[in-house]
Parts: sequence; structure tokens; C-alpha cells
Amino acid sequence: MVKKTKSMVKEEKPAGADVNARILSLKPEHQEPTKRFAKELEAVVKEGLLNQKQADIVLNHVLRLGERGRNPANTGNVHDLFFYTLRDTKDPLRALAQLLADSIKIVPMPEDAELIPPLRDVREGENNGKIYHHIGELFLNPGQKMLCCHTNIAYSDSEQAETARAMIKATFPRARIAKKEQLFWRMVAQSQHMPSSSFVLAAVRGLSFEIREIFEKAGYSEAEISSAEKFFVISSHFSPAWLGPFVNALPRTDAAYLAWLKEYQEARSGLPEELKYQLMTDTLTNFCPGTMASGKWVDSVVAFSGVKTMEELPAAIAKVVNQYMAEFIDLQCEPAERFITTVKPLVADFGIIFDKKRSLFAASGKEPKRAKEMAIQLERALNKQAAKK
Repeated sequence: MVKKTKSMVKEEKPAGADVNARILSLKPEHQEPTKRFAKELEAVVKEGLLNQKQADIVLNHVLRLGERGRNPANTGNVHDLFFYTLRDTKDPLRALAQLLADSIKIVPMPEDAELIPPLRDVREGENNGKIYHHIGELFLNPGQKMLCCHTNIAYSDSEQAETARAMIKATFPRARIAKKEQLFWRMVAQSQHMPSSSFVLAAVRGLSFEIREIFEKAGYSEAEISSAEKFFVISSHFSPAWLGPFVNALPRTDAAYLAWLKEYQEARSGLPEELKYQLMTDTLTNFCPGTMASGKWVDSVVAFSGVKTMEELPAAIAKVVNQYMAEFIDLQCEPAERFITTVKPLVADFGIIFDKKRSLFAASGKEPKRAKEMAIQLERALNKQAAKK
């Protein structure tokens, strides 16, 4: 249950004339992504996609990400999710749902955070059927908790819940209370995009989202609810043994995987359109300008692939791009051409090309146009890793 608390007060405060002062008060690593977000908000107001009140609500949330010490690299990713969705759907609530869903990607997660929706243990054994209502109850390690549960705590966070309600009020000021409440739960429901990633599915095997209650509150049909229940149960059975072909850009030919995929895709087809869209865009937007400028992927390949030099970077990031392309085809049921057309121009300046002969992204072998920017990101990422030792 989402409770209103005094901690919401800052989230309700309009961004107003103190924006510059608030940005300058942030830590340096938060300032640049926040400035980029603020500048693009001005643009979408001019385009007529948001009114000023809606834009102030969004900007205040982004400022609060910095003020609350959230991951600065993640601000670039939610930037892309928000603006891509807003321009594509023309729907401020769907765009904000994208932003809120990925706003609490922190390690460690707050152990007392409530899970909305809760999680069911579907592993064989004595805990089969157990329901987990808080982060601290889970058997996952800190990194896995973040991967699995950042969408589950997006709306149990009182500030974020109030941001959602404020946007609903600003978008539909004359709607009845019951309608506004239904819209709130629809935002919660469509934000549950965990099954969009093979890496995440492998990390959190054995946990299924208990979505019936929130989907009923959101006003979805019984057919949609049943499909969603089936979808999340099927997702919980993804085997870590199937991850290798995604990571290494190899054909997915394992018979057990193909049988699982058939069930997954059939259940996915019956999901509400908003959730299918968020699953798809959570994959497609990962190489858009905000994310690439944030250094997210440089951080990732340094942390998980051991990259240490500029020469290694393009090939390492290209490997990540290929993994996402495989997920886009299998898990999002989308054609490769759409991914290639979208992503190819976005990664070109980072020394990555699409190799038509192999149908894969690869390092160009030439100095990237944004080599200086990449070098700064690499130095920052290496320093982060050194600080952990």
C-alpha cells in the first residue's frame, strides 16, 4: 500500500525560478545530465507535448534524483526513455511511467522498501509459493535485488508516488477521484518491465511478479490479467544456461530455450499494450544520446568485462549492442531491422559500425569521433572500480 508521508513535500514543490541554483547545488556528476534534461523539457513544452505545469513536475523529479543521491549515469537512460516515449506516444503519463520505473537503480536497495507488486517464490522446495513483500526478505544478492526490483519499489517510494499523482492531476484536472486512482495503478502496472532483459531474467530466476491486484485496480480485462500472470510465471523460468548465446551473439538453438520462448511470446502477445511498449522501449532506447553521454556502457564494460584501455572500448560496447539486438528479436518480438535502423546512427560516433556480412555490430577499427568524451568516461569508470578495491 502506498502511504503519503511528509517526505513528499519536496516532490510537490514546483521547480520554478530556483532551478539553476538547485542544479548548481548538486554534485558535479549530476549537473550535466540534469541540465540536458531541463533543456529538452523546454523544447517539448515549445512543441506542445507538455504544458508548463507538467514540465515542472518532471523537472522537479529529475532534480530530486540528484538531491537524493541517485545514480547520475542512470539519469541519461531515463532521459531517453522519457523523451522517446513522450514524442512517440504523445502521452505524458506513459512517458512519466518510463521515467519513474527506472529512477531507483541503486545498490544497495533500501531493505525496508515495499514491493509493489510483491514477488512469489516459484522455485522447487520449502519456499515454493512464499510471497515477498519487502526487499530485505529476498534471497537475492544486492546487485540482483536492484536488477529485479527497481520497478517494484518505484511507486512504494512516497515521493515518486506523489509525482505520479501530481502528473495525473495536471493532465486530467477534471477527472473523478476513482478515474485518477485507476490511472495511477495503470502507471504502476505498465512499469513492470523486468522481463525485457536476458541478463536480468537469468539473475532473478525463480521469482514471479504477483500482478493481479494492481492490474485489477488499473482496470485491465480478465484476459489481460490472465496473460500477464502467465507471462511473469513463464519469465521466472528463464534458465541462466541460455544466457551465453545472447552475450556472445550466437544463434539460440537450444530446444528447451525455444520451447520456453514460444510460451513467453504467446503470453506476451496478450499483455496490455502499455506494458508491451515499455518492455520494447526498455531495450530499444539503451543506446540513445542521453544514455551514451552518461557513460553507462563504459561503466558496464569496465565493471563486468574488465576493459581497461580505449582500444578495447568500441568492441566491448558493440558486444553489448548485439546482446540487446538479440533480446529485441526474441524477447520483444520485433524485427532486427528496426533495431539496426534506430541504433546504427546512435553508436557510429563511438567507433561502432554494423557489419552487414555478419549481421552484427562491431568495432570500426577507426578512432571514434567522440574519443575524447569516451576517454573521460573510461577514466571515471576506472576510478570507480579502483575506489571499490
